[in-house]
Amino acid sequence: MPDNHFSGFGGTVDQAEGLRRLLGHAPLRVTAFAGPGATTVTVNLAAALGAGGMDVLVVDENASHGNVADQLGLGTRYELVHALHGDCTLQDAICEAAAGVNVLPAARGTRELKRAVHPASLNERMREAGHNPDMVLVDSAAGCVSQLLRGTAACTATIVTGPRHSEITAAYSLIKNAARAAGDSRFQIIVNRASDGGEAAAIFRNMAAVAASHIGVELELLGWLPNHPQFKLARAARRSVIDAFPAGNAAAAVRELALRLRERVAHSAQHFARRATNTHSGPEGIPAAAIRGGAGWPATAAAYS
Repeated sequence: MPDNHFSGFGGTVDQAEGLRRLLGHAPLRVTAFAGPGATTVTVNLAAALGAGGMDVLVVDENASHGNVADQLGLGTRYELVHALHGDCTLQDAICEAAAGVNVLPAARGTRELKRAVHPASLNERMREAGHNPDMVLVDSAAGCVSQLLRGTAACTATIVTGPRHSEITAAYSLIKNAARAAGDSRFQIIVNRASDGGEAAAIFRNMAAVAASHIGVELELLGWLPNHPQFKLARAARRSVIDAFPAGNAAAAVRELALRLRERVAHSAQHFARRATNTHSGPEGIPAAAIRGGAGWPATAAAYS
């Protein structure tokens, strides 16, 4: 009888199981980011979580200029596809980006899995023990919400939007397509470059109302990030704001959002573990005080100015 975990990669569950096996033990805490500005948000949240003591793996599904590796100035020799074909180990394909943060370039590997290509050596690569991070952040390929780790991990879909009409429209389109194609019924929302908390809340309320009435999905506001010049300066320097401006107000905003993300993903992991009747739980991560870097959740942009 064939091993069901490795018999093919035609469906979402098979793809997820394959990558889970490649990573080693199942990463119970996974967040897939998508939408306008998702790459920059992913980079900064990963840096905040890593600086706080977590072991974070960023799966970079984008090959274009401005992807995670590019934003962090990483030189990459291998990517996931090379590990799938046995040209290197998974560890060879993973790049160290910062304290606690590693990046797995996966644009070609993601496309390979979607095409259901499975060479003879793939089964062996899938059985290799690999990196087992505290949290996996996936920067989804453009125009979609990543499905690679769905079904075998507590994977939450987080949609990033901005205040412009085109950004809101693009985010809504991602939600609609993911709901129809993958059956997702719940999404977290991050409003990026908001002028203040009131604007972020208004954008979220409108999106949530439309999504509930027209698609039948539930949206949850994870948080918002201000339109602060330090984000642009850090990106120009190919660094995160946590690295470039650790004491700055932009970094403080990212730390607050990272705290919320950690708490939500931990809750999702616990729910997934109970549902799967799996008593194993991953590392508890870092204390809230270590990542918070400040008290409260500012309601206005003045707090970050």
